[in-house]
Amino acid sequence: MIKIIYQILSELGLIFLYPISAIIIKLLPQKALQAKGSGKPLLIVERWMTVNIRHLYWKYYLQRQGFRVYILNLPLYEGRFEDSSRKLSRFINSKELSDVVLVGISSGALTSIMYLEELGGWDRVSKFVSIGAPFRGTWSAIFILFARSGWEMLPNSNFTKRIRAYKLKKPESVLCISARFDEMVPYGSSLSGAHKYTIDVVGHNNLHLRVKSTYKKIVEFASS
Repeated sequence: MIKIIYQILSELGLIFLYPISAIIIKLLPQKALQAKGSGKPLLIVERWMTVNIRHLYWKYYLQRQGFRVYILNLPLYEGRFEDSSRKLSRFINSKELSDVVLVGISSGALTSIMYLEELGGWDRVSKFVSIGAPFRGTWSAIFILFARSGWEMLPNSNFTKRIRAYKLKKPESVLCISARFDEMVPYGSSLSGAHKYTIDVVGHNNLHLRVKSTYKKIVEFASS
């Protein structure tokens, strides 16, 4: 019980600290986001207002594991998921990346899977990991209905039905990571045919911002 209470408080803290995180990330030099190293490329895809500063910690962790890590943020207010998936394609092509480990965080996983299944992304990607992905939609999208992507993420939208209808081209190369309880993604965060892994944690933000087990699993899957 104490562990659960701590995780709930941590989840709330991560939510309320985001505005501060957004300010700090704007003050950091751009080189903090640049990829380093010469290992296997790993691309983290976000879709929030700015890069979450906590993801920089995980970027450095993954770099220490031997990966060359990129972070790409495609803000939700910038068009539909189809638009963001094309931007993702252009980014990977511009960097001339291949054999990529693609990691989609939350709504970033929707952009990523659309890129893979509809835009030929598997030609450049070897593994895909989703973290807390709202593949079946989320009512949290009501807070961003000012954006077209917010409407697309509502449960039973045409877009989420389109995602659920995918017959994965390489299901053996897909891992869907979810929390034991995710208040923002209550309808499940996995794709039919893909590998599934549940982290023993409460909270959407805890899953992708605080828990090391999530990123250890990425390393394990990417290296297998």
